[in-house]
Amino acid sequence: MFRRGRPQPGRIFADTLIEPVIRDGSSPISDYWGRAFLTARLEWIGAPKAAVDSPSPSDFGPVAASRLATVTWEGWQLRVPPLDLQRAVSQRRGLTTRVALIDALSQ
Repeated sequence: MFRRGRPQPGRIFADTLIEPVIRDGSSPISDYWGRAFLTARLEWIGAPKAAVDSPSPSDFGPVAASRLATVTWEGWQLRVPPLDLQRAVSQRRGLTTRVALIDALSQ
């Protein structure tokens, strides 16, 4: 998620971008988004739209934005959706391997 006064993901991951950060007001999901690859695909958005939390909260919508956790990665403070919300969404999507990985972090 983007926030004024903090480094933007597009700058932090500049050397690994596969989709540059763009502003797309016509997107039904968010006003901003970007994608990078660091042994795994990283995606982020900014200004999520309320509709993405209907009928249930997503891990990238306004509900997630209101509950962002801060993690440190290579000296950077990154804000990410809380694990419980990521787990709930992964479970709804049938991503059992991802759910198991999240559960392992909680033990």
